[in-house]
Amino acid sequence: MTKPLTTAKRVMRGLLIALFMTMHSVQALDNNLQIGGTLVSEPCTLDPVQNTLTVDFGPLIMKGLYKDTRSAVIPFTITLSDCDTTLAQSVVLTLNGEESLGLPGMLAATGTGGKGIAIGLETPEGVAVAINKEIPAYTLTDTTLIPLQAWVEAEPDAIKNQSLIAGEFSATATLDVRYP
Repeated sequence: MTKPLTTAKRVMRGLLIALFMTMHSVQALDNNLQIGGTLVSEPCTLDPVQNTLTVDFGPLIMKGLYKDTRSAVIPFTITLSDCDTTLAQSVVLTLNGEESLGLPGMLAATGTGGKGIAIGLETPEGVAVAINKEIPAYTLTDTTLIPLQAWVEAEPDAIKNQSLIAGEFSATATLDVRYP
């Protein structure tokens, strides 16, 4: 005569059977993990040393921003080197960053002096470069120089309310490079 199983032993026996069945099913699957990807060759080199750009506006006079609404432009250049034009003939850039609420399309400034101002970007021809939007394509050459310029502009509400505050300001944008 066999002893009846206690409830705890029945639960344990059921768990062992379920575990065995689960292990058996896992072992029965072939190729259940597949990993893949694509190795690509970028047409150009974006030198992080050469392209960690700092645009220094120096001291700006608040009265000048109230009067003219914007500062003088400061030029800078994005450099793509060692470009292989057999891989791509053009490049599209996007400068990603926090957009100003008071001046849409411009980069929001932070810091004590950043309240009520934004950073504008444009080509040397004066064509606006909006933050978080693609810049029209540039043709690639061995070394592709992309000249841009930046300025500081006071937001309309800051001018109206005379609410600019003296102090340091900064803004950061990240460069996204795409080869169509």
